[in-house]
Amino acid sequence: DTVGQGFGINPDIGGMRIYDAMRRRLPDFFLHSGDTIYADGPVPAQQVVENGRVWRNLTTEAKSHVAVTVDDFRGNYRYNLMDENVRRFNAEVPQIWQWDDHETTNNWSSG
Repeated sequence: DTVGQGFGINPDIGGMRIYDAMRRRLPDFFLHSGDTIYADGPVPAQQVVENGRVWRNLTTEAKSHVAVTVDDFRGNYRYNLMDENVRRFNAEVPQIWQWDDHETTNNWSSG
């Protein structure tokens, strides 16, 4: 999952560090098995996590609401590319992506 459940790019902790950790392992390739974006889930400016700490997110217009237009969907992908860790990972690691539900709507639901 990338930017799911309201957890986006948190500059306080260095962004999406998992992508840096994976890149440093020097993988031959990466199979991204879906949920490459969460088009059906907005990213709030902040949220409180279980231990009471506040998680801060960078926010954009496209991530402020559920994606409806082509520009909204593109904005979800652009949001991920704002993160330096994601950009470096994408530049250095060959990838195969497949879609899952959150690229469109949760659990492929009609409503």
